[in-house]
Amino acid sequence: MHDWIDAAIPLSDDASFVVAGSRQAGLLCRLERGDPCHGGEREVAIVAQPVRFNSSGHATETGVPPLDMRVGIDCGYFYYAAGGLVESAACDIPGLAELQAALNGQVLDALAQRWLAERGKACRAGFRRPDIDDLDWQPGQPLSWSDAFEELREENLHGSLGCYAVFDLYFIEPDSDAPEVILHFGEGPHGPTKEAGGIRVNLETSDIEFMPNRGRAKLLRKLWDQYRQRYPDFSHLQARWSQMREFGIEFCGNRS
Repeated sequence: MHDWIDAAIPLSDDASFVVAGSRQAGLLCRLERGDPCHGGEREVAIVAQPVRFNSSGHATETGVPPLDMRVGIDCGYFYYAAGGLVESAACDIPGLAELQAALNGQVLDALAQRWLAERGKACRAGFRRPDIDDLDWQPGQPLSWSDAFEELREENLHGSLGCYAVFDLYFIEPDSDAPEVILHFGEGPHGPTKEAGGIRVNLETSDIEFMPNRGRAKLLRKLWDQYRQRYPDFSHLQARWSQMREFGIEFCGNRS
């Protein structure tokens, strides 16, 4: 019996799951080690066998060869091992579009945890960084979550627009108790991209304020749409805001 894509990606040795598509068909997928990394990126391999389902849910192969694909856990890119990005909209293989859509932030986090576990590396995500006393921060400035806490993975958006890095920034002073975050869309690790600007998000009302760099308003909205596909809600930002609130009270208190 296999897990389905709406459950967490399994981290066991038998890491298989099913993605249901249309016409009683889909993909029987298996996670494999993604070595060697493409361009230095951390990757996980997904081997997907097209299958059909009978009325009882039993899967049988369709005769179509399995798809050998790679997922970049920091950029979220999705490409064939033989070359070329996976363009699910231009492919008639049932389940492929659903698989691509399912590669959201939660799934990328699970893949990153698996990547670390396969290599015997400890997961320190959420631990405070040991060098916080050396932070280059001034009162009134927002601070990135990744400057205060260890990351599980980088947050990059990869696609036809290029590669953009996303940083979530918080005002950490004790009297800055407004539940808000500024998402900054900057240069990605693969370029050539330029700063796009920021978006202020009120985590209580979900109101947003676009703050694009000059000439980047359209680009910023497209990046925002891509970010919301990865994160349909703000639950991860709300959790981080609480962490940063606690961090800021202690950090600013030690500096006073």
